[in-house]
Amino acid sequence: AGEGCKALGEVLSTGKLPSLRTVRMDWLCSQSFPSLCEGLSRGRVDPPLLLDINLEGENFHSADAPVTRFAEVIRAGKLSGLRSFKYQWYPPMLSREGWRMFGEALSHADALLDSLEELRILFQTEGANAAFFEGLSRGTGRLPALHTLHSTHGSSIRTEGAQSLSALVSGGRVPSLKDLKVKLGGIGQEGMQAFAAALGSPHVSALRRLDVLIWREGREVGMFCAALSSGHLR
Repeated sequence: AGEGCKALGEVLSTGKLPSLRTVRMDWLCSQSFPSLCEGLSRGRVDPPLLLDINLEGENFHSADAPVTRFAEVIRAGKLSGLRSFKYQWYPPMLSREGWRMFGEALSHADALLDSLEELRILFQTEGANAAFFEGLSRGTGRLPALHTLHSTHGSSIRTEGAQSLSALVSGGRVPSLKDLKVKLGGIGQEGMQAFAAALGSPHVSALRRLDVLIWREGREVGMFCAALSSGHLR
């Protein structure tokens, strides 16, 4: 199975299918996924070929090794044709450091993910969500085509995640963001202040759909409302 997956990755990355424009892969995050990544690393997947990858898990094995290998391929600039990525695994089996490293790979300057349009991170813990957004905000690259960013069906992004997301948006690193879906429960005034700063940034003007879950009422909701009326969401 490993050699077959490696061969598939190599076929996709070495220009042997010049007429192909889109490939969608729903893949179980097992030992076969690093083999696919090995094949992808032997060439490059560049536009006009676009990849949609849905990575799923249904067991209790760690996802660190497969996702680490995928992050290495991305960081090396081998997947500039990546258009969408969805990760769903219950129970969550990727460590915080794994999420931090993956987020940083996506926004690394050498990744050149100018075609990436959608990111969906589902069923993760608070720590995992916060680590992912921290990594995503660490990189120095931009994601100019990213229009959908979801972190749902799991826990809150925590205060740290809200601060990282704010840095990402306010820094103009995701200028095309249209659809944002996150859980803000328990982020406190500090986290809501950071999230409100993102909504008050001129770089958020492309936003058309905002789906948030706020568990507490009070001052945090007031800060959220003030940000919505800042004038940048038009």
